[in-house]
Amino acid sequence: MKIIRSFSGFCPTLNKDNTINVEYLDARSFDNDNLFIKGLAECEYHSNFNCPIANDCPILKTVPEKLNL
Repeated sequence: MKIIRSFSGFCPTLNKDNTINVEYLDARSFDNDNLFIKGLAECEYHSNFNCPIANDCPILKTVPEKLNL
């Protein structure tokens, strides 16, 4: 199972706020039955125009590595 969460923030490439979608993968176990870990991220701008700072995305840097739902 996976879930997708949206995160917004300032994008210096677009010089305005932008939203990315981040996939969280099921990492539940006997010890933690609510754990999801960060997977792939999708940015519409990068998908269409190949963002020059995609590897250093400030929005993606603010996204939590783990979610406990």
